[in-house]
Amino acid sequence: AVVSTQSTGIFTADNLERVEEAIASVPGIGEWLSAPFNEYLEAQRDKLHGSTAGEINEGTTLLGALFNALIAVMVLFFLLSIVQGLARQKQKELNRERYTNYESLCHDYFDE
Repeated sequence: AVVSTQSTGIFTADNLERVEEAIASVPGIGEWLSAPFNEYLEAQRDKLHGSTAGEINEGTTLLGALFNALIAVMVLFFLLSIVQGLARQKQKELNRERYTNYESLCHDYFDE
């Protein structure tokens, strides 16, 4: 989330236009590099702004799918650790209650 938030400020339309101009101003190869770069940016703009969610998911790469799976596994392990922590806490409370009940029974038996 932090990387996404920070990268949003970097990839604004003004900054991308400056990058396009900088690439085009490189002597000798600027015009040759700027055409594919502009095509790529236009394709990304169309993909993100001009299509539906179903069409965006069609272009998911294997690496993207693996990254999404990794995030899902991390979230599941996080939730599992929360549940395990709550279970341990409850078990400690039950053990403490049993111990105090057992201790009071022993005192009652031996004190008489």
